[in-house]
Order: sequence, then C-alpha cells, then structure tokens
Amino acid sequence: MPRVTMAASLLVCLTLTLTTGCSGSDPVSADPAAGAKPGSAPAAKNPLAGLSAAQIWAESKKDMATAKSVHVSARVVDEDGLMIINLKTSRRKAIGTIRMGKDTLGVRRIGKEFYFKANKSFWNTDGDAASAAKLAGHWIKTTKGNQEGLSEIVDLTDKDFLLKEFLDLTESDVENLEVIPGKSIDGQNTVGLSETPVGEETADSGVFLFAAAELALLMNVDIGTEGKQYMKFRSWNKPVKVTAPKGAVDFDNLATLL
Repeated sequence: MPRVTMAASLLVCLTLTLTTGCSGSDPVSADPAAGAKPGSAPAAKNPLAGLSAAQIWAESKKDMATAKSVHVSARVVDEDGLMIINLKTSRRKAIGTIRMGKDTLGVRRIGKEFYFKANKSFWNTDGDAASAAKLAGHWIKTTKGNQEGLSEIVDLTDKDFLLKEFLDLTESDVENLEVIPGKSIDGQNTVGLSETPVGEETADSGVFLFAAAELALLMNVDIGTEGKQYMKFRSWNKPVKVTAPKGAVDFDNLATLL
C-alpha cells in the first residue's frame, strides 16, 4: 500500500507538541478532480506502450520531479482514522486543508512563512474547551524551523516532499508491480500499475494510474477494492496562487487570543 500513514502521524505529532489546530475553510476547489489534465492531450499512440512496470514507474518519477506544482486530494483510512488531504502545492507555495478524524488544519505557505487555522476539536487536546473556543478559527503565523514539531507539517506542503513520502516504494515494491489496463480519467487515457495481480486485490493494495502521454504524470492511486480510498493528482504545472491571510497572529503571541 502507498505510504499514507506518514501524514497522519505528523498531524498527531503536531497536535501533541504544539496543542494547536486549524479550520478547513481555504478557497480550494471543492471538486478534487477539477483542473487541467496532466500531460498532453491523449495521443493516438500510447508513449508508454511496451514499457515494463519498472520503466513506467521510473519515467513517471522523472516527470513528476521536474513538474512545478500539483493539486493533491486524498481520502485514506488508517489506524488513526480517516485522513483527508486537499492541497495545491509547489516547491515554495501551498494552500489547502489537512483533516484527521475531527481535527482539521487549513494551511497556507509562502516561502518560509507558514500559516495555519484550527478548528476547536484540534485545539482541545488537553480538555481546555474554553481556550480551544478562543483559538479556533484564527490564522496563526510562524516561520519554518521556529516551532518544534511544526517543520514536518510545513514539509508536507512542499510538492517534492509530499510526493516522495506518498509514493516512496522500495526497489522490491517496484519489481512486484504489474502493468494492467488503465482507464479514461477526465478524458485522459491512462496506464495502470498494480501492486497485486488482477483478481488478488486486497483492502490495502494500490493501483497507480499514469497519463498515457509524453509526460507520464500520475493521475490516480486507487486503494483497496471498495473505491472509498484514493489519491488524485491534478493541475500539474499550474500556478499555485496564495495570499497571506489577514490578521494572522504570530505563534509567539497566542496569549493575546486567550
């Protein structure tokens, strides 16, 4: 199964370390599938035809590494519960939401400046409902590296870090991938790579779907057999527009909100 528990662990770590949280009211597209299609328009000939699973994987990783940005949306269930990510990210900018169970973070990043906004559930980790109510809904500002435990969450908003953590298969994992027929996604033909043989899928197995185009960019990761868990990758190389939220309070000045 793709590495998806990392983000959940980081979110829990941030909650325990900072006793903070955020709200998910960022202006991110409500449709995770919205945005331009990756790669070029479907070609009459599949550029990935005849390649092995390892070759397709290597080609896609190269194309994703050179891409400037991507919109990632994911819905995954692990031992910590339901995790939902909706994030537009480049190497220096990001905007979106991260949700784990009832806790939600709205996040924005511009260079080293990181902003997050918490819902009451996230702030209420120590049972202090009164303080949680006062902190909820406020944008908090900090700088990468300034707060213990926060840098890992900031890293999650970096396009390269996010893709590496979610798609970091071992050499053995890649050797076990099998090429399978793809499907049309938003009008784009795809090629599939499956972690398990067809007919032997499990609740944790994944199918990777890449654009059958000159740029073999990842479009979907379908997890399990019920269709309830997934990762979607859209708007490759589209500009990520982020503005600093007005009225953000510096993390060191949280006491002013209490």
